[in-house]
Amino acid sequence: MADAVWLLDLGNSALKVSLAQGRGRTPTRRFTLADLSLWSRDFEGTPASSAWLCSSNRSAEAAVCAPLVRAGIAVVRVGEDIGVPLSIDYEPPNSLGIDRRVAAWEAWRTHGRGLAVVGAGTALTWDWVDDQGRFRGGAIAPGLSLIERGLRLAAPHLPRPDVGSDSPAFPPRSTQDAVNLGQDSAERGLVLELLRRFDEASGGGLPLIITGGDAPRVWRHLPKERSECKADLILEGVWALAQCGLPGDPAS
Repeated sequence: MADAVWLLDLGNSALKVSLAQGRGRTPTRRFTLADLSLWSRDFEGTPASSAWLCSSNRSAEAAVCAPLVRAGIAVVRVGEDIGVPLSIDYEPPNSLGIDRRVAAWEAWRTHGRGLAVVGAGTALTWDWVDDQGRFRGGAIAPGLSLIERGLRLAAPHLPRPDVGSDSPAFPPRSTQDAVNLGQDSAERGLVLELLRRFDEASGGGLPLIITGGDAPRVWRHLPKERSECKADLILEGVWALAQCGLPGDPAS
């Protein structure tokens, strides 16, 4: 891959962008959906010949792709123009989100063993890949920030929780402390219950790879000895696909 290539990860709430060339890539830049018109300034004057897009947000794709097309940069859609070589046990197979598929493949490709990929974005996803590299299933739950925003939307008079507190005051003696404890318990309960269920199914001890904007927030609740944060796992997977140009049936 001699030419520079744009790597794009378009999710439900943001676009992540990086420029790859040779064995390196630029630091990831993040644009909210409201700022998509700004990102095209990044590729003005760059020698990129193509842009590889992993998109789980159909409605925002036109805003991302239009300036690329105008600049003569070919758009390669992961999952459509190029397949992801991951064996999956999911019904129907093509209903597995391309973001989850790329993240699961990249995690297994780099670790070479069974693991769980925890996607900490708008949704909290928990996906299991076995030792043979087969996707065995996963869970989709509201993301941690979404849980927080839901309460604020329904009860705007309440204060925002202090999500950076590892040990909320107990017993809570103020409304702020009560909100802190409630949010922490909701997060901890969700994350630890998913951990318990997937450990039970897999035999336990799987490495946990956490990705997405809320990765540090999820990681607080997980055993550190078997977990690591990889905020740009999807972009790394897109880059790997671009480097090897893997062919394949998107739904294989």
